[in-house]
Amino acid sequence: MSSPALTALDLIHQQTKIGGINRMLANLEELALEITNEDLENLLTWYPYKNNLQRFGYLMEELEAREDITKFTFDRLNKEPFYTVLLSPEKNQKAGSAGNRWKVDVNIKLENDL
Repeated sequence: MSSPALTALDLIHQQTKIGGINRMLANLEELALEITNEDLENLLTWYPYKNNLQRFGYLMEELEAREDITKFTFDRLNKEPFYTVLLSPEKNQKAGSAGNRWKVDVNIKLENDL
């Protein structure tokens, strides 16, 4: 069974199959309201994809989600080295520099329908 945090990360992981990040921003915003500290802490103990955690943290900050969500996520990421990733993965495109703590190269304009 999924939780709000896992569902949010699954959406980010599957973004290319569901039409891109902009199609899911409203869902991420709603899921952020349902994520509990316990849910997120549990997920961060086993979730294997750092690149999706980076995108998740970046998007939570952009959506102005609760600060504890971004703090827990960043603290988990900061335990090991992590490298720049594209916000929206594209074939034949490599991540460049990123001007944010998540090391996310923002290669698309975010447009939220809400």
